[in-house]
Amino acid sequence: MFPLGILPGGIPGGSTALGTSVDGNTVVGKSSSTGFERAFTWTLGGGMQAMPAVIGGVTQTNAFRWTRGVGSQYLGQLYPEGDSWASDVSVNGNRIVGTAKPNPFLPTLSFAPTNDDLSQAFLWTERTGMVGLGHLPSQRVDALPTPSIFESSAAAISANGKFVVGSSNEYFPSLDQPLVAARGFIWNSDTGMQDLGLLPNGWTRRVEAIDVSGDGELVVGMAQVKYGPEDAAVPEQVLPVLWQRGKGLRPLTDVLREMNVDSIVAGWNLQTVSAISADGTTIVGTGVNPQGEQEAWRIVFDWPRYSPAETLGDINHDGLIDGADAAALYGAWGTNSASADLTVDGIVDGADAATMFKYWSNQVDLETMSRLNSVPEPCSLTPMWVTLGAARYLRKKANMRRRR
Repeated sequence: MFPLGILPGGIPGGSTALGTSVDGNTVVGKSSSTGFERAFTWTLGGGMQAMPAVIGGVTQTNAFRWTRGVGSQYLGQLYPEGDSWASDVSVNGNRIVGTAKPNPFLPTLSFAPTNDDLSQAFLWTERTGMVGLGHLPSQRVDALPTPSIFESSAAAISANGKFVVGSSNEYFPSLDQPLVAARGFIWNSDTGMQDLGLLPNGWTRRVEAIDVSGDGELVVGMAQVKYGPEDAAVPEQVLPVLWQRGKGLRPLTDVLREMNVDSIVAGWNLQTVSAISADGTTIVGTGVNPQGEQEAWRIVFDWPRYSPAETLGDINHDGLIDGADAAALYGAWGTNSASADLTVDGIVDGADAATMFKYWSNQVDLETMSRLNSVPEPCSLTPMWVTLGAARYLRKKANMRRRR
């Protein structure tokens, strides 16, 4: 372990790391500094440096993007005189997600999607600015009172910038004991916000999505669940969960049991999950080990996964970049289709076509290299050379005819 330190004027223990680059050589976070809390960037060669403050309002909290050479860039607000904070960024730095909150002292302002929102998840791009993602549909039934109040928050964005995960909550404040319907979501521009669902067993009280794999196929989070009869005096449990596209939401321990590897966590209490790697093979979190001590844990799954860069251009997710993907791209031309917007700039255009053909050619090169690495018998080379020789002969004859 390597300590990152604190900013000048900070108190011991007053720094927190919040994120890291793909290679782990750059870390961002916050640190106390002469009575204030400042954002910092830490690099392997440069150590910890305070980020410049972004001035957007006297008492506002402002989401910002920091880039080397440019510094801090204010991302704006969804609500007049409101607050915003960023939580994650795509691997190319072009898409940022977070949460925006209206100013409670300005009740007459009109917010989207309703006047009663407490906060809203947002997606920011240079082209569109900050755009609200809304919330999941109401779960209100006739037995529940109106009105209900909504809020949503974005926790993470996939490495390719196409998928956003977070939580969508619905409050019923008029009840004696206010009820909260809290659900996890995954969002992309094609389908909008989708509910991650409930656990297959027990009574699921809350679901919170925390992180997403690079291709949006896996989501990790936490769920609050009660097993046994709903009205039984049984304590509720808070469990790390994994959502898999096509399989739904399940406790992480059930996934390990299904793979016959649950013995690796025997004696452990997996309390929280923090992140999943871009390729989806590694999940990390915190728990209590068999000795009763709190300890970070890391689980590596032995399943075939692909990095977003390796599959960029494979729009239909069949494992191959080919004519079907090109047809899908041109079918989405001029739209903001999440699956076809390979450059993640908000529109499907020539830049996306260039990106597809770049990876298509790389794929062909890799296939060619794979064939060449498997050296054939000498006799099997003969048809190839004969074919090439015949082609050259025919081209030569055709050229001679043109000259005549």
